[in-house]
Amino acid sequence: MKKFLLPLLLVLLAIIGGIYWVTQTDQVEREPVRVAYLPIGAGLPIFVAEEQGFFDEQGLSVKLIEFKTSNDIAAAGLSGRVDVIGTGATNAMLDANSNANGQFRLFLANNYVKRPQGQSTDFVLARPGANIESYADFEGRTVAIFPGSVGEVFLNAVSPKLGLEPDEVETVAIPPAQWLPSLQSGSIDGVFGAVEPFATFILDEGVGEIVVDGYYAELMSDVPASGAWFISGKLTEDEERRFYAAIQQAVRFIVTDEVTARQALAGYTAIPAEKLSSIRLQDWRMSGDEGTTNSLRTFADTFFRQGGLAEQPASDDWIWKP
Repeated sequence: MKKFLLPLLLVLLAIIGGIYWVTQTDQVEREPVRVAYLPIGAGLPIFVAEEQGFFDEQGLSVKLIEFKTSNDIAAAGLSGRVDVIGTGATNAMLDANSNANGQFRLFLANNYVKRPQGQSTDFVLARPGANIESYADFEGRTVAIFPGSVGEVFLNAVSPKLGLEPDEVETVAIPPAQWLPSLQSGSIDGVFGAVEPFATFILDEGVGEIVVDGYYAELMSDVPASGAWFISGKLTEDEERRFYAAIQQAVRFIVTDEVTARQALAGYTAIPAEKLSSIRLQDWRMSGDEGTTNSLRTFADTFFRQGGLAEQPASDDWIWKP
């Protein structure tokens, strides 16, 4: 009888070990992909992919984590606290790349565009009653800019083109959700680079007037001022391809069903769902498109010449290739 005990014991241990391995593997597989985002319209493809179940269709579980600035997101990416950057200012990510051996690779460009008749995707807004009719009228006034480095670098790059030196205005970094109450209180006279959905909300509430229609696009047309980025080594190549496919599907969904897509912003911004019907949507372009690559190259070169980047990218390695 004893001679059968050892083989039986070995079989039992193997079974127990197998159950433990499967359990542990299942736990690892179920760990969600941590996706950093900013609560602004540029993150819409990420929000739509989550709300419409496109990540689930690709076998991916994600956890969206809100941040206040792109600089905070870059720091979280470098420290390993997130796996994917769902929204991040291009200048902040490229500056972080220059100090981190190119860890961030852009796979989706959030293009800010200039459109006629107040249909651009970002603006310079003035407080009604502040007697501001042109950009030059902001001289000596206090204006809000987006927190983090992106607000400052666009101020420095764009203001001279519009006839005002950056040091001729007083700037204060304020999160987008606070732009409207700050205008209402009179603590600021305008917003430089008011992005969606907050720009439309401010305009609809009668608290802002358009002074510059398409602020970012004063730098160049179709400005990829922000984007979504993979962090090297966080996802497998297969996971990156599946994540990319989910976002690609979300971008197509936005184009074909803008009404439903807009509603995805309600859960990730401070804007009520009933106020989202007139939000102006950006143009999103995937990194696999040659036109996107050329636009990103032009942006990086232009921004570097304008002093918006510490270093000029030496190659296209920061652009993810599907």
